[in-house]
Amino acid sequence: MRGVPLTRADGVGARLAALGGREWYMMALTNNDPVRDRESLIPLLQQMQDRDGYVSPEAVRELSQKAGISESEIFGVATFYDHFRFEPPADHTIRVCQGTACHVQGAAMVLHDFEERLKINAGSTSEDGRYGLERVACVGCCALGPVIVVDGEVRGHMKPKTVRTVLTQLEKEAKSRP
Repeated sequence: MRGVPLTRADGVGARLAALGGREWYMMALTNNDPVRDRESLIPLLQQMQDRDGYVSPEAVRELSQKAGISESEIFGVATFYDHFRFEPPADHTIRVCQGTACHVQGAAMVLHDFEERLKINAGSTSEDGRYGLERVACVGCCALGPVIVVDGEVRGHMKPKTVRTVLTQLEKEAKSRP
């Protein structure tokens, strides 16, 4: 299980965490085990996002009803953390590192070129849902800066002129899929 481990004095958290994945989430929501407290909220939100790709209003409503926590409290917790998304993810997510090492090597220009070519601002998804563009604080690959992460794959030494190449590759991959 990713994220915050669920720990409780009565051992319920350890048993649920050991299940992992969908079984853990479903057990929590079907009330087969007592997880009706707020310490379970973040792991449940993580499971919802893993299941659906984002935290949907419908899933929050379901969680609220099953766990006995108000929707506003759930959204209050979820919106506090950058990790949670509230819109369906794009087909391709492009994260542009803005850490110090990447910044001094031109990451702002790379981000600007993606914004211009995709016609969206960082933090947005294209109208067709194919591209999501995010500004991130640091990817941790400083020696490769400027760095982008495309669908989980790190690409280093980016320049504004290589932005078009990245987008062209993504288009070619999309066309080659059945």
